Amino acid sequence: MCTSDEAHRTICYRCFKPTVVCICETIVPIPNRTRIDILQHPAERNHPIGTARFAELGLQNVSLKIAYPDETGALTCSVPTLKNVGLLYPSPQATLLSPDLPEDKRPETLLVLDGTWFTAHKLYKGNRWLSQIPHFTLQPSSPSRYRIRQEPSEHCISTLEAIVEALRILEPQTDFSSLIHAFDAMIDRQLVYIQSGRGRSRYKRPRKRAQRCVPKYLVERFNHVVVVYTENIRVEEFGRVLVSCCAVRMGDGQTFESFVQVPAHVANRLPELEPSDILEPHSRLGVPKEQFIASWRQFLRDDDVLCAWNKGTLKSLFQLAGPPSHPYLYLKAAYGNTVKEKFGTLEEVIEDIHETPVPMPFFGRAKQRMGNAVAVARYLHHYTPPKTTRTV
Repeated sequence: MCTSDEAHRTICYRCFKPTVVCICETIVPIPNRTRIDILQHPAERNHPIGTARFAELGLQNVSLKIAYPDETGALTCSVPTLKNVGLLYPSPQATLLSPDLPEDKRPETLLVLDGTWFTAHKLYKGNRWLSQIPHFTLQPSSPSRYRIRQEPSEHCISTLEAIVEALRILEPQTDFSSLIHAFDAMIDRQLVYIQSGRGRSRYKRPRKRAQRCVPKYLVERFNHVVVVYTENIRVEEFGRVLVSCCAVRMGDGQTFESFVQVPAHVANRLPELEPSDILEPHSRLGVPKEQFIASWRQFLRDDDVLCAWNKGTLKSLFQLAGPPSHPYLYLKAAYGNTVKEKFGTLEEVIEDIHETPVPMPFFGRAKQRMGNAVAVARYLHHYTPPKTTRTV
């Protein structure tokens, strides 16, 4: 046993809470007929006030998997058995879970995404197989009881509350009240702990960040900046496959454009190209990977600085052509640090700064997107931060 001074520093490794607010003795596992599968964002795994752990402790028929980043950085998880599985996710095509739903329309397994609304959406987008599962949604009978973690709107409830709400509809004969009582007890204890001054949250609202200067490469070495755009396709067994790459050097306007030969099942997935254009081993446009790498390295100069709108563009290039020996930067980060913290897509940024895309001699959508990226690069090159911001 720990003393009260020690207890707030020690952890119960069953509920992962400080021992002074441990709620294990209040939880009695309930035998639920409907299986609950929880797909959790990694940021939630050790969250001190997360609720998925409650479901693990309070239900007998439950499993939890964490979606860790793969080699591309996407949060993915292996596809489970999809027999009569329903996804609890509020999409427009979702079926409302209600007592009136026929038995043959009800899922035997309910898949739940655990995270904030933002991270849950990232899980959904990062696992395309989720869109193949029938979707279900809820109309909560009451506002969330989760008083220690703010929900984005009144109809939003915590992971545990959503699971209990769904199970009460699917299994009206089962009593889940003890799990909710344990949930309430945890909240009450946590509030007392916080008010005592020892439970100060680690999660503080960030202060407004001061704007920064434009990266020196866009100011002092702008003529050596090479703006890059790539087309790549995500393939399950290969990750991201580079299909094409184009670039322009800001100083002399010299351009580079090349297509890479790819397998047949990849060639069929790029709408702007005919499969024969880039199909291995012979194609009209595509070249072997070795030839692409050689021509790309020949285009680059020793003093070049690589520049792209976001990380994905250069990441797929580096995966194919090898780690870079040149410095590089991202326009998206530079724009966010310098001009505006919150903004939309590259196309929306162009509208916001009232710039016109620069004409580019490239194929397909690369022509438009490279024109936008070059326009943003030029805008940042001439941009002067307001005098009220600090410099770094």
